[in-house]
Amino acid sequence: MKTKDRILHVSLDLFNTEGEGNVSTVDIANELDMSPGNLYYHFKGKEPIVERLLESYSQGMETLMNQPEKSLTGLDDHWLYLYVLTEQVYHFRFFYRNPADLLLRMPKLRQRFTRLQQHMEASLAMLINKLSSTGSLNISIEEIPGFSQSLCLQLTQWFNYNEILGRDLDEKQSIHSAVYQLISLSLPYVNTGQQDLLKELKGLYLEA
Repeated sequence: MKTKDRILHVSLDLFNTEGEGNVSTVDIANELDMSPGNLYYHFKGKEPIVERLLESYSQGMETLMNQPEKSLTGLDDHWLYLYVLTEQVYHFRFFYRNPADLLLRMPKLRQRFTRLQQHMEASLAMLINKLSSTGSLNISIEEIPGFSQSLCLQLTQWFNYNEILGRDLDEKQSIHSAVYQLISLSLPYVNTGQQDLLKELKGLYLEA
């Protein structure tokens, strides 16, 4: 692994576990067993590291969020898509620990981060609309914006909520609990013929 990639990998792990605001470039250098000067040679401070991580996160999410525009058939396929989306959020969850503070300290990130969140909300709205058009969901057009906002909020803040409550969950448990909540939010809108499938999925994620 190249040195830059090692720095990004270790930084992401530290940011996720400790919180970006609690991690300095010295901490990152110590974790990598390198001098701060060597780290500075590759990244001129912590902000460029965060910028590069946001770029990586955005690219992955943009690819995923274009999927609802393509062929996703069946309610189970849509939930598999949401599972993968949740995984991506989990792997970059530090961005949602305290985003207001992060963007205040690093204003250059604001435009890209805001655009990413807007795309996420629009993508979820498109997903809901597609499920509605295929008869899987019973939801009015007027309800879609509010429902997509609720799903987006749940998706990005659930891991913080678990941490606040001191829930000691591993990666799989954390992701499954998040998907379980997304399914729970959606259940009231699911048409009768699809509810058994969704309840089965809900039970699967609860048990995992």
